[in-house]
Amino acid sequence: MISHLIVPSSNIILGKSANRPVSAVLPFFYHSNKAVPLIVLLHGYTASGPVQNLYFNLHQHARFGGYALLYPNGLTDAYNKRYWTATDACCDFAHVDYDDAAYIKGLIDELSSKANIDQNRIFLVGHSNGAFMSYRMACEYPELLAGIVTLAGATYYDNSVCTAKGDAADRKLSILHIHGTQDTTIRYTGGSILGVPYPSVTQTIASWQSNLGCTVTDLVYDSDLNIELYLKGKETKVYKTADGTCPDGRDITKWEVYGGSHMPIFGLHFPHHVFQWLNAHSRL
Repeated sequence: MISHLIVPSSNIILGKSANRPVSAVLPFFYHSNKAVPLIVLLHGYTASGPVQNLYFNLHQHARFGGYALLYPNGLTDAYNKRYWTATDACCDFAHVDYDDAAYIKGLIDELSSKANIDQNRIFLVGHSNGAFMSYRMACEYPELLAGIVTLAGATYYDNSVCTAKGDAADRKLSILHIHGTQDTTIRYTGGSILGVPYPSVTQTIASWQSNLGCTVTDLVYDSDLNIELYLKGKETKVYKTADGTCPDGRDITKWEVYGGSHMPIFGLHFPHHVFQWLNAHSRL
């Protein structure tokens, strides 16, 4: 039971029990009578929550758009680089095997006990290592999520690792996968990190079509977007699941950034298009 009516401060400190505190930012004019959706932003390897927040530029859009926002930090490795223990390929290189999935779930549960979070509209947004982590969360805790937005990441190479986690009946989520065709860090066509393989974009999407109970088939071209600042024209092609190929409430969208790198330079339209996608999705 949420005891407060209005939260006068925009921030709630979470994660103290795990000795990894993080500040959750509530939307402007938050009132506990109205449930608000939540975005958990997951940074890439070597980055941090605040840095990732600056890169994606979601903060003001979230606060004015009625979303709570959480951007936690991963652990720090021996090279003083922040990381998430996501898939076997990325990025727990020292094999510490900390359960980051449980940590992130704990943050979501804790915030839900302190603020009125819409349990049908919880989203993860991740870049690189954070994108891998988003896919792991979708495997392990699908019942929590309405969707994930991933940039420059991939799922498990061996999809059976994913299907052995969580409950298939709970996978009532949708996916927006964003990837640059010229990404030389996490390659569009797949590759390996320190000898451990990760799948291509095509393999990732096919795995998740299967995981969501969709027909495994090519996505259908929909439209073009201009989201990258320095690439000419509408450089991003949008592909979507064909009508009738996924159960109701589940879909996969791909933004293929033609010529895009591992860290595309996003223009001001990028957050707008991301929130259009988020606003269109719910577990209901």
